[in-house]
Amino acid sequence: MAKAKAKQKPAPKPAPQPTPQPTSQPMARPAASPGQRPLGVTIIAILGILISLLVIVGGAAIAGLSGAVGTATGLGMLAGLGMIIGVIYLIVGIIELIAYIMLFKMKRIGWILVTVFGIITIIMGIATDAMANIISIVITAIIIIYLYTKRQLFV
Repeated sequence: MAKAKAKQKPAPKPAPQPTPQPTSQPMARPAASPGQRPLGVTIIAILGILISLLVIVGGAAIAGLSGAVGTATGLGMLAGLGMIIGVIYLIVGIIELIAYIMLFKMKRIGWILVTVFGIITIIMGIATDAMANIISIVITAIIIIYLYTKRQLFV
């Protein structure tokens, strides 16, 4: 009987479970997928919306006040010119407002309009050749470059 017990093989020992090692690198954030809004786009869109609202209010004020000033001073021709300039600001402000809202919603048309307006701003800044426009040109260029790097996210 002792021989029978000796021939049985002992059960194999279970393999030791590896202990999880702490990683020294932080977990990488997953890349944003199309339709998700990065923080930079959110900031650009909100600031753009606020500036567009100011342009709309300014355009309405120029159009309204130029008529009142022209009537009071008797300079009807100048009042007409002020009215035209005010209406142009009003229209541009409305288009920019729509563009920034679409940018906020991560729509491709918003990205296109903001980029086009940015390029126009840079061209006009260079054409006027004023030192004050350098800051505007640099900021607009940074925004365009940033939006260009995020272009695949806009649907």
